[in-house]
Amino acid sequence: MIIAVASISYRLPFLLEEERLQAELEQFSVEDWQRFPEGLPLIAVGGQLSYEYPLGSYLKPTVFLTHSPTLSHYLGCLKVVLSRTRLVQLSSGEHYGYEGCQNYHHYSHRSLLIPLDQTQNCDFRVEDKPFSFTRGNGYCLEPSQTYQISYRGNDRVRFLVIETPVDASLPPWLKDQETSSRLKEISFEHSFPRLSIVPYRFRVLNPVELDHLLVPLRAELKTAIPDSDRSKIEAVFQQIDSFADDWRMAFGEFGYSPLGELTYRDLILSFKEQIITKATPWLNPNGLGQRSLKIISSVLLPEKTGLRQFSHRVMAKRHEPKGTDWRTLQNEDLPLFERPIFIVSAPRAGSTLLFETFSRFQEFWSIGKESHDLIEGMPELHPSSLDYHSNRLTDSIVTDPLSTTLKKRFLAQLRNHAGVFYLSLESSQQPNPLRLLEKTPKNALRIPFLKAVFPEAHFIFLYRDPAENISSMLEGWRLRRFVSYRGLPGWPYKEWSFLLVPGWSDLKYCSLAEIVAHQWTAANRWILQDLQALPRNEWQFIDYADLVRHPQSALREITKFARLMPDESIERSLATGLPVSCMTLSASSPDKWRKYEDEINPVLPITQTICSLVEELRWSQS
Repeated sequence: MIIAVASISYRLPFLLEEERLQAELEQFSVEDWQRFPEGLPLIAVGGQLSYEYPLGSYLKPTVFLTHSPTLSHYLGCLKVVLSRTRLVQLSSGEHYGYEGCQNYHHYSHRSLLIPLDQTQNCDFRVEDKPFSFTRGNGYCLEPSQTYQISYRGNDRVRFLVIETPVDASLPPWLKDQETSSRLKEISFEHSFPRLSIVPYRFRVLNPVELDHLLVPLRAELKTAIPDSDRSKIEAVFQQIDSFADDWRMAFGEFGYSPLGELTYRDLILSFKEQIITKATPWLNPNGLGQRSLKIISSVLLPEKTGLRQFSHRVMAKRHEPKGTDWRTLQNEDLPLFERPIFIVSAPRAGSTLLFETFSRFQEFWSIGKESHDLIEGMPELHPSSLDYHSNRLTDSIVTDPLSTTLKKRFLAQLRNHAGVFYLSLESSQQPNPLRLLEKTPKNALRIPFLKAVFPEAHFIFLYRDPAENISSMLEGWRLRRFVSYRGLPGWPYKEWSFLLVPGWSDLKYCSLAEIVAHQWTAANRWILQDLQALPRNEWQFIDYADLVRHPQSALREITKFARLMPDESIERSLATGLPVSCMTLSASSPDKWRKYEDEINPVLPITQTICSLVEELRWSQS
């Protein structure tokens, strides 16, 4: 239930100890403020320094808050149920504002603004109307209210921005002004109050909230579509009603359970495909109907931090010049593939990072991307040829014609470290034999097949800690950037991401975290099993953690294994660490996985057997 707050400005029940606060805030550097222009995160998803919406994990205090006991003490004394919270600083001429709820998180949260400095040089406007912005007051704004704070002084002004759920109980000072008419300074002599952080739950629109949003949408469509197009509005209304009924049924089955994540996501995808595309042309871009569409379609979609950079870089790769049509090649055109190197790993284990680093060696030729389409473009290698059992391929299906065709398909796309296609060179300039470098996560299930096609193949097994790896895979599923199959027979949802593991159809009743844990386990289990059937000198184990922490050492180790000529320029470039991979979705951090910690910890037992086998492998190598 949404609790209406009649006023905006409320007298706070106490003030902070200014000298103590100022001393603590001085520890935050210019670089800190530049890194977080929207404010220093104090309470954020998983305690990470990000602005992500808390739709998939617990909110926790960040390092900025733990370094300021005064602010932490103050937030506890406020007795507000805290969601995302940040400390904002404005210098002369800077602005901070909010344009009204455009997504589900904002729809379900109100904002509380609390000035920490003197504010005589601040202009504060709500719904474009001026209000005073005074230290000692708190300002409570509903999700639909827009506001802007501008600072025109010569120093700076700082204030707290606290998001609190609209259905959370309000503290007395926001309910009854008579209880907070006298200001008093907080004393640290009292016991340290507990922060009241909103408990995590898998949060989606409940049917009441959905109905509330559909009312203005229906009303605006009814007045916008003329009677002459009555059939169009009836069709849209039928789809809206059908969506609402399906949502109620799903909510009745799953409620706020993560087991319903893929079901809810499918409904939102259908809503976007069937309703938004038809309704949008009739709606006022700034009206309540359009607002409802944005809020509903944002459910379960994470914040898009990093997506723009990722999208541009990946699309640039997809639009690179194409190679030769493999069908024009003759058998005699094929060179000898000498000691090809295949990087095998679970998805999101860092294989792109390793591939991009080693593709800079002059000896290597690659197709410049993953070989999903190249391999599965052959009908006999597509999982549909095996009734979608999995991406597993073995040597039993390899024939001479199949092997020749696959090599031709690779050759037609091969390019060197400078991006020059092999077949664009004069025959006298084409190396023969040549070194192939390849990485595709699905190859974790294809080692016997690859060894049969490329008898001299050697493998680099890149292993990543399950908690970190599962976190990255969860992010990939939720961002929908790694969808490998749509309309998968026997799968009740629209999409499947990453590799198709044996037994995938048994995962339909699992949470997304369980699905990902099974994918990680299957990928690493088959890698271990298949590699241990090969001579030990034909494969190399490397831990992602070692690659990141000691890139130069890892480079030398792999260079020796792959029999490459040392490259001082590459080694020098790694002196300051590895570059960011083109497939990176968000900023790297050793503890980034902890934003999904409460989802991941319960599924880690699924991975335990593999972890033990990898530990044995480490001991055997030491």
